[in-house]
Amino acid sequence: MILVGEKFEIIIQRFGDSKKFKMKVECIYVSEQVLRFKITGGQKEMIMEKLLLKKTNQWKITKMNFQFEGDDKTIALAIMNIQDRIEYYINPPTKPNWYKE
Repeated sequence: MILVGEKFEIIIQRFGDSKKFKMKVECIYVSEQVLRFKITGGQKEMIMEKLLLKKTNQWKITKMNFQFEGDDKTIALAIMNIQDRIEYYINPPTKPNWYKE
């Protein structure tokens, strides 16, 4: 389980071109119901929450001080990419029991 103050980096590639962005992620709040993350890139930051008890629409942006570029689809894909990278960090895939190296 992730702890308050835990930090890691994610790299996001912008859709439509090869430009990549490095973002720093810090867990700023943990409870049985919510994980809250601060995502920063340069002078820009956003706060995202993962609502642990919900089955659908688990992610919520609570604060953001910048604008995404592009149409609605591109923006949605960028946000989902950030969520997926965080999700991969907090719940890495595990190998099945039958898998042997």
